[in-house]
Amino acid sequence: MLGAELCRVLSQEHETFGMLHQSQPGHTWASFIHGDITSRESLEQVIEKTSPEWVIHTAAWTDVDGCESNTEKAYVVNAQGTENVAQVCRQNNIGLVYISTDYVFDGERDTPYTEKDTPNPINSYGKTKLIGEQAVQSDLDRYFIVRTAWLFSEFSENFVSWVAQSLQRGDPIQVAVDQTGSPTYCKDLAQALAKLVKATEYGVYHIVNSGTTTRYGFAREIARQLEVDAEQLIPIRFEQLGRVAQRPQYIVLAPGRFEKICGYMPRVWQDALAEYLSA
Repeated sequence: MLGAELCRVLSQEHETFGMLHQSQPGHTWASFIHGDITSRESLEQVIEKTSPEWVIHTAAWTDVDGCESNTEKAYVVNAQGTENVAQVCRQNNIGLVYISTDYVFDGERDTPYTEKDTPNPINSYGKTKLIGEQAVQSDLDRYFIVRTAWLFSEFSENFVSWVAQSLQRGDPIQVAVDQTGSPTYCKDLAQALAKLVKATEYGVYHIVNSGTTTRYGFAREIARQLEVDAEQLIPIRFEQLGRVAQRPQYIVLAPGRFEKICGYMPRVWQDALAEYLSA
C-alpha cells in the first residue's frame, strides 16, 4: 500500500524506483526493480543499479498473527531484513527512512504515545519491528524512523476495504470496541514523508492522520459514509475474536514532533476516509 503510494507521490519531484519482491504492478509513474531485503547481495545489486540519495524502507511482514505463529520468519524479514537495508545504506552513504509501527508500544495507557516514550511490544510483529528500529539507530546517522498506524489505501486490501465489502454484501461483522488508534491514509502519509525527507533533524517521528477512534467506531464511520445500514456491525471485545497474537488496546500516536519540524499536519481521518471511498 504505502510503497506504491510513495512511488506515485515522490515521482512528481524525484526519480523514483520501487523495489518489488514479487510481481510487478502496472503502474506507469515509477520504474520497478526486483529485490529481496533478506539478501545483502540482492540489496547491493539494487543500490548499484539505482544509486539513490534516499531509501524509504516500507518492506515488512505485517501479518500480525502470522508473525506470532512463525517468529523465525518474522525475525528474518522484519529485523534481519531491516538490518541488511541499514548496513547497505551505511556502506553507500545513503539516507534511510524506516517505516515502523504503533505496535512497538504495549497500549497499557490512555494518553497518546510520543517519540520519547519507551517501547514495550507485546507481540512478535512489534518486537521484530523494534529490533529493526534499533538496527537503524545503531548503523546510521542520517535516518528517519517513522511510526504509523492503521493504514488504508486503494492499492491493497485493508481494514476499510474489508468492512466496506462486507457491509455492501450484507455480511455480519465482528469488530473490536477495545482497540483505539489512529487511522492513516497512505496518500497522506506519503505526502508527509515527502516533506520529512527535506528536513535535517533526524530521528524518530510519529505520523498519522489527525484524530482517533476505536476499530468499531472506524467501521461505523465507514458505514455512515457509504450510507449503508450499520446494524450488521457487531461490537465485541478483542479477546473474543480468538486471534493468535495479542494487540495493544490504546495505541494512539502523537505526531507533535513532525508538525513542529515540518509545519504540516495530516488532515482528520474522516476526511481522508471520504476521499479513499470515493476513489
